[in-house]
Amino acid sequence: MEDVAAIHVKALDTAAVPGNERYLFHAPELMNGHQIAHQIHANYPELRNQVPAGSAEAVWPQPLAKTDISKANKVFGTNWKSPWASANESVKDLIKAGVIGDGKRLG
Repeated sequence: MEDVAAIHVKALDTAAVPGNERYLFHAPELMNGHQIAHQIHANYPELRNQVPAGSAEAVWPQPLAKTDISKANKVFGTNWKSPWASANESVKDLIKAGVIGDGKRLG
């Protein structure tokens, strides 16, 4: 989410970002729910009874589609968070907010 917010803020700079243009953004790699759940189990043992186990083996066939994000990378840069970094930040926020952890069930 921070990446999306940063893009919107940068887009306000009309000197750096040409107007009336369309841009396509995405992280260089994909991660599905099974992989995220697997990572949560590996990194947050206290949440194992709240999040399904997942599987590191359940991967998306890549590439799903051919895309050209070079125009967006040229204007906005290429420093995107990985899918796991974004998911990890969400898990930390959910724990901090009391949505998960301490015996609570996610979902």
